Amino acid sequence: SPHGPIGPESAVAALLGEADRLYRSGDLGIPVLPFRCRVAVRTARLVYSAIGSVIAARGYDVTVGRAFVTPVQKAWHEAGRER
Repeated sequence: SPHGPIGPESAVAALLGEADRLYRSGDLGIPVLPFRCRVAVRTARLVYSAIGSVIAARGYDVTVGRAFVTPVQKAWHEAGRER
């Protein structure tokens, strides 16, 4: 980094920020996918984004344990709802 070294939390925050940018970019192409692919790709996008939100809520500290979404949250994403 031109401003000196960054800590692991800063690096994780930067990576998740880039992931969010790429998710938003990819959202533009999801509607043109075949239905089954569209459902799978959108669900994966929402679930991984939600996992990123869990990591962010933990202060980007990835050493405190595995980040995950619950089966209920996954079902909401599969149904096309964001929660």
